[in-house]
Amino acid sequence: LGTPRFAERIALEQGVRPWYWFGAVGLIGAAAMLLWHRRAHLAWGALMVALWTGYGLFGYPAMNDARSGRGLLARAESAMPADATLALANVPEQMLLQAPETAFAFGFKRPAHEQLTAAFDWLRAASTHWLLTHGEPLDACLDGDRGIDLGWSNRRHWYLLQAHAIVTDCVPIDRRQTLDPAPDETDD
Repeated sequence: LGTPRFAERIALEQGVRPWYWFGAVGLIGAAAMLLWHRRAHLAWGALMVALWTGYGLFGYPAMNDARSGRGLLARAESAMPADATLALANVPEQMLLQAPETAFAFGFKRPAHEQLTAAFDWLRAASTHWLLTHGEPLDACLDGDRGIDLGWSNRRHWYLLQAHAIVTDCVPIDRRQTLDPAPDETDD
């Protein structure tokens, strides 16, 4: 909790930098200890009121975009042309619930490689088609440099892509199969 790596991870994954808020709560706590040094329970109460009021008014709303798909979907819609159609592949269920009514999805319960295969066909069908997906499948079949980097949300790095971002002749693989151990050659 007290290491810089923790703070860096929060800033990266949650998209917030709460240093002003932490500093303000610390100053209020220090001031309360100075004012009520003989009445520690009052200082503790003032610190807790500052902490939870600050979190409710500033901390939680600042993290909402990073923990909800709304901010990400708003960034995606503002980055696309007005006549564009959005599709979502390999996304969390909450993102499907927050997506615009006109957005396409390729089956929430389908494996990611099947969703991406269907998404590639859909992307190639029209130049107005855009795909929102996160960075995990980009290593082989999608070139994130050819798309729009939308940043971090839901602890994932998101990209908005068109058909030209698909790597030629690439077929999405079932990552679950690559994680299975190799069969033992001695078992015959």
